[in-house]
Amino acid sequence: MKILFFDIDGTILYRHRWMPIRVIRAIKTAQKEGNLVFLNTGRSKPSIPKPVFRHIRWDGLVCAGAYIEVNGKVIFEQTFDEKCLEGILKIAEKHRIPMAFDGSEDSFFLFAERRNAVKNVAEVWERRKTFHIHKLEYRRNVSQEILDESLPFSECYRMHNYADLFQKGCTKADGIRRVCAYLNVPVEDTVAFGDNNNDIAMLQVAGKSVAMYGAPESLQKVATFTATKKYIGVCQGIEKFILKK
Repeated sequence: MKILFFDIDGTILYRHRWMPIRVIRAIKTAQKEGNLVFLNTGRSKPSIPKPVFRHIRWDGLVCAGAYIEVNGKVIFEQTFDEKCLEGILKIAEKHRIPMAFDGSEDSFFLFAERRNAVKNVAEVWERRKTFHIHKLEYRRNVSQEILDESLPFSECYRMHNYADLFQKGCTKADGIRRVCAYLNVPVEDTVAFGDNNNDIAMLQVAGKSVAMYGAPESLQKVATFTATKKYIGVCQGIEKFILKK
């Protein structure tokens, strides 16, 4: 038995919330062969698009490394450390960076004209009293200097037009380790699928790993295999590492 971990956006889900039927079939085939399939996403659970759950009965999910479910049971949850959050908020306030706070409920925002936006940093702390913050985002492109400034407080990953800020010790890779420890499965018996920079740690720790077609060079370098076809990289990876075709 192996455990397969899938990123969502750009890996199994594409524009207009489209999941290729071949990808759905491949994942279901892997399950029928006795393997477990997990989501491993930077999204919070409430923000996962419904089509992801409509077609596949997942064995579990890892959300931003800070919230983990196995067979519907929460086995791990961690809220962003107070001192680390304070450090990030000072940086965001200094540079007026729009932010998103992802967690146990719908995301809320700072320095942004969005629904669920708070007016100031003081309101962030007030929301934190009842909202479990799992992950942060800088909601625009930021300089490498700002990312370096943020590193003491979070794990930073530059994306297409924003940056993901994971908690220390709560990356996608840490999620894999915790799931494997809970299920008593060696990490070597895992396969990870991803498409972007916030998947690097996940692909590095997994026994086998698949980078999607067109993934950044940084991700391709750490992957065991890089897909050669758009939209069906998951199918190619499952055929190669699970079905051994």
